[in-house]
Amino acid sequence: MAARALCSIWNLQMKLLIVVGLMPFLVRYPWLLFGTAFVLLGVVFPLGIVFTVTGVAAMHYGAGAKGNFLVNLERPTS
Repeated sequence: MAARALCSIWNLQMKLLIVVGLMPFLVRYPWLLFGTAFVLLGVVFPLGIVFTVTGVAAMHYGAGAKGNFLVNLERPTS
């Protein structure tokens, strides 16, 4: 439950990066996402912590550069 909430926040952050226009660079160079986390940790520490924690949760759900790092939160139908 908490991981889904964190992934929802992650999706909001990624949609913000799409709107701002930074996502094409992050898709081309995924290591810049890691650099973004460090910059946020250095400049705005609480925001950096949120970005890092939500990023870990998103990677657990399989976020990747193919899908603009967005997490699919739909429940699988079985």
